[in-house]
Amino acid sequence: MVNIYDDANKLAEDLKETPEYQALQKTIAEVKNNEESLKLYQRMDQLQRKIMAVQQAGQPMTDELKKEYEEVNKAVSNSEILKKMITEEQKVYKLINDVQQSFTSSIGDLYKELAK
Repeated sequence: MVNIYDDANKLAEDLKETPEYQALQKTIAEVKNNEESLKLYQRMDQLQRKIMAVQQAGQPMTDELKKEYEEVNKAVSNSEILKKMITEEQKVYKLINDVQQSFTSSIGDLYKELAK
């Protein structure tokens, strides 16, 4: 019998060996070692959590929150290290998406017969 979870765990380990993952890991280390970038990342992360909480509560964003978001977004856009980290993160997620599509293609194939 196939244990798909063992395969998934192996795939998770294999992901760590990809150039995309290793580039992201290196860039995250650069962020950690740059106090200004680290503080900006932490501010951005905290703000994103706050915005998500507001949205999940069904409340509109306040003008103050919008202004803070614009300020943080501008600062992140001006940070070469954080822009690099975001770019590397996008590459990892693209790889994960590509792998996921290969997994789910067999499910799509099941439904092709229904579409005829």
